[in-house]
Amino acid sequence: MNYFISPPDETELKIDSAQLINLIKAEWPNSDIQPLDNPARSYSLSFRIPLKNSSIEGSLERTEQCVVLEGEIQDCAKFALWLRSYVDRQYRLLFYDEAYSADVELGLETTEQDIIKRFISLDEAPYSLDKRTDSGMITITLPMPENVVNSLARIAPVFGFSNYQPLIQHYVDEGLRIDMQRLNNPTLQKLTNSLKHHGVDESLIAKAVEEATH
Repeated sequence: MNYFISPPDETELKIDSAQLINLIKAEWPNSDIQPLDNPARSYSLSFRIPLKNSSIEGSLERTEQCVVLEGEIQDCAKFALWLRSYVDRQYRLLFYDEAYSADVELGLETTEQDIIKRFISLDEAPYSLDKRTDSGMITITLPMPENVVNSLARIAPVFGFSNYQPLIQHYVDEGLRIDMQRLNNPTLQKLTNSLKHHGVDESLIAKAVEEATH
């Protein structure tokens, strides 16, 4: 998963690439840092830092306002707080994932555990693409046209279901699986996150995603 570190709003913050290179080399001498000179690319700098749980792959956006990280959450949290210590305190910084499903403001009292706890909880969601968990079931009431229910009841045995209810669950599972795989596209997530970051209305983003993926 990719993680991002940036101000929550447009600011005058500039994370100087030359200074960042020197700071990384001083803290992690074994790091591999590559300046990117192509102005057509979105990033001005890429780096790889070997840490305890993983090797962080990172990039500095050419805007010099956002750092993108890929690695284990424990190591990304460590890097985020390290970077926070060098950025002027007048600038707020957020740590968030590519889907913007969670975020943590990097403040003076923020700890690695604060970040890890917030993002590890996302991995404990009750629904999995691969299998159901034992988190329990809930009953819902869903009005449906009578002819649809009759059709479901008629074809359920053809597909090996005892009645229409498990067939409905099957359709929900399959539809959800397809949509989650579609929305987990890294490029789409990054674009969606960028649009949110620039204040684009979420309803417009949702409409654009719907049009682009169907």
